[in-house]
Amino acid sequence: IQLIVYSEIQDAEADEPDVAILFADLSELQWKSAEFEKSLLAIDRAIELKPNYAPFWDQRATVLLESSRLEEAIASLRLAYEIDPDFQNLKLKLAMLCLAAGKLSDGRAYAMEAFQSSNWVGYELSTMTTWIAATCASLSLDPAGALQIIADRQFDQEYQLDPKSTPLSTYFAFLSSGLQADIELVNGNLSGAAVAIGAMLELKPYHA
Repeated sequence: IQLIVYSEIQDAEADEPDVAILFADLSELQWKSAEFEKSLLAIDRAIELKPNYAPFWDQRATVLLESSRLEEAIASLRLAYEIDPDFQNLKLKLAMLCLAAGKLSDGRAYAMEAFQSSNWVGYELSTMTTWIAATCASLSLDPAGALQIIADRQFDQEYQLDPKSTPLSTYFAFLSSGLQADIELVNGNLSGAAVAIGAMLELKPYHA
């Protein structure tokens, strides 16, 4: 398949807009074949031809992550975000990668923005973004802020689209108790941590 794409690139005129798409297609094929350096070269060529196209920068970040180049991946996603902040899962991706990189204030901000976006409606998305924001706050030594993030979400029932799933209020109470347990342990309060863990076990938001 790569040979076919190579042939299509050679046959196309250099100034044709489809050439950039062909390079992106080639990059994806090489990525799937674990040829990450070649994949990066191909997507960089696509970006050179069409620099203001968010999907290419997003694809570049995906390739970079395969080589554990986290900082460069974040930089590529930031560029995609500048071009089109509403493109697919950019806010969540940035929140997750910033958390992984220890960029806690940025991770918290992206997670909160993802939650508040009109495109982000759903049980999994609301809980995930809340968890990331609260975790970033907790690791930033802002336990009160972390607990407040969770508290603000506990009764936000408009995101409860599936009546068969665990109510969000129960899930966030579980999340809050877990975070409280972490805070108590950091402070050396074992009895307080035990109480919080007990509350978690009573809630059981997940079905075994």
